[in-house]
Amino acid sequence: MSYTTKLLEALKEQLKASDYKKVEPLVLNFARERALQYEEELKNSDPNTIPFGKYNGQAVQDIFKIDPLYVKWMTTSDMMKKHPRLHATCLNLVYAE
Repeated sequence: MSYTTKLLEALKEQLKASDYKKVEPLVLNFARERALQYEEELKNSDPNTIPFGKYNGQAVQDIFKIDPLYVKWMTTSDMMKKHPRLHATCLNLVYAE
């Protein structure tokens, strides 16, 4: 269940029906706009920079030199589904001949 769905359920329980009908479209519109913004950020993200975790904002090549096990872990993490270009960079580093 998405965060937006959970939020709407909580609001529905707490608000009068008439107030909920006013709030629901605002929440849905915000969630759609944020999802589009997030997708755009992902498309424009640097495939050499880690955008999460303890090495957030650092170059994956630099991290590979000091913590190769972290980069190897990144190659198998479900989180990488959202970062295919970074995933490819990690695979190239870990499995380069």
